[in-house]
Amino acid sequence: MLAAFSRVVTDPLQRRMGLHRRRLEWLLRVLEADLLGEPGRNRLMRDHYVARLVDIFDLIALAMRVSHA
Repeated sequence: MLAAFSRVVTDPLQRRMGLHRRRLEWLLRVLEADLLGEPGRNRLMRDHYVARLVDIFDLIALAMRVSHA
């Protein structure tokens, strides 16, 4: 329960420090380079980025189900 509520404090702090924006921009650069087939160093997708992508797909699926109901 403490872990769930700790995000209430840490997320606004990370946003103010710009960490969310930098991580998102980095993710988009890496995805763009991979999709364009640019050669480069081996890239490691961290678990929390993959988890956020899965969350986005879940939200899209939920929106589609709700809109068809």
